[in-house]
Amino acid sequence: MGNYRAVMLSLASIGMLNSDAMAGVVSNGIQTNGIQTNGIQTNGIQTNGIQTNGIQTNGIQTNGIQTNGTTTSGVIYSGLNVNGTQLSYIGQGTSVYPYTCGHREDVTGAALNNCSPCSMTVGNADSYCRTNSWDSICVSKAKSMCNLGAGTVMTASFTNGRTARMRIDSTATGASSVWNGSNYVDNSDVTYSRVSWVLDHAPSVTGAALLAGSNSCTNQVCNLGGAGYKPDSYCCNNSWDSACVTKANAMCGAATSTVASTSTQGASVCGTTGKGTAIQAVFLSGVWDQSSGAQGNGSKTASSSMFTIGCRGVGAVAKCLDMGYKPFVSRQQDTYHQACVRMVRADYCGDGTPWTADGTSINVGDYYNTQRDTELWHLEATWSPKGARYLWVGRLANTPTMSGFGNYVQGHPYCNYNASTGWGFEATDPYYPNWSAAHSLDASINMMRTEHNLSCDGPDCPP
Repeated sequence: MGNYRAVMLSLASIGMLNSDAMAGVVSNGIQTNGIQTNGIQTNGIQTNGIQTNGIQTNGIQTNGIQTNGTTTSGVIYSGLNVNGTQLSYIGQGTSVYPYTCGHREDVTGAALNNCSPCSMTVGNADSYCRTNSWDSICVSKAKSMCNLGAGTVMTASFTNGRTARMRIDSTATGASSVWNGSNYVDNSDVTYSRVSWVLDHAPSVTGAALLAGSNSCTNQVCNLGGAGYKPDSYCCNNSWDSACVTKANAMCGAATSTVASTSTQGASVCGTTGKGTAIQAVFLSGVWDQSSGAQGNGSKTASSSMFTIGCRGVGAVAKCLDMGYKPFVSRQQDTYHQACVRMVRADYCGDGTPWTADGTSINVGDYYNTQRDTELWHLEATWSPKGARYLWVGRLANTPTMSGFGNYVQGHPYCNYNASTGWGFEATDPYYPNWSAAHSLDASINMMRTEHNLSCDGPDCPP
């Protein structure tokens, strides 16, 4: 699952968990129910340095980053939070207009008279909110008007003391009717952003250490090396000194297909598509644990002050959003989104360890038919936020991963079901008394079911 630096932030933190979407069936690099195949994703690890459950792009880990000094249109905010899938200044103040409201702007109550930047925005549009009452109409206006868009620059603080800046370059609203692989869903409540790094100085100039991977030149110098030089992490962890400048001037430019060393152009935080287009991001409240190998690892922690950047097309968190599971809509949707993240990563044991098998097609159905079971395939597993519940390891059948998973389970006994805790899975076979339970979805233990289309003709094949 990768390691991310979880950081408490002063009102907002940024991490990245990735997504792509669609449900239905996938094969040969086409997606099936949001599962990517054929070299795009192997064992949950993405290519080009981007990890599925988040978030590392070119060596930069950005889950749980603190933001301070966020600037947009010349206004500096003390922090941010998330409204749906976009950054919001609800509940925030500035050095000029500190927050003094008696209640948040996304809650009904007494009128709010210029007690915060958001209340000023809404009050200027509707004086009733300022002088009479902050009713549901005022709340709705706050949620629609008090958001940050293109041009916003965030200063992110890492737990190791490093800082880096990010800029929202553009935003777009999702379509009102989008095919998620098995249903049409309304994504007009989803905002997609393109976000890039902002360099403090060009690599051709000495100065503070530059974040590794913040553009293709710093990635070349610190992570890859070239032109006869080895990678030099000192430049990105300590100081960008004259030796770093020499290496940047030698390594960067057309010869290595990077930007020139004189460029301060930052790379896309989410990476780029094969055609060079910046991958869209979504902001989701909460942070996912990036550790693995112990029961409960990989779980989501709710937070009003930390959030995650999900990158579309390259990982589980945003992928599950595009599949139709919207954690910001309700607690139920949040729970299903967490179950989906376990499912997409094939995190059978619920311990943050992915077991995806490259090139496998997956059919997904859930209790509420956000994803509909459209195929008559073999059962693989049922899922909850704790991982797999009933399991027949079809995704791994006839792959080198299969023996590795068997050995892993032997060394991690919690992978087997414990009735007192509800963690772990029950392996199934055709004579197992719980086949009917495995096929019966519900709203708690068996929230969603995955099936595979691998050939299976023996007596141990699931129905």
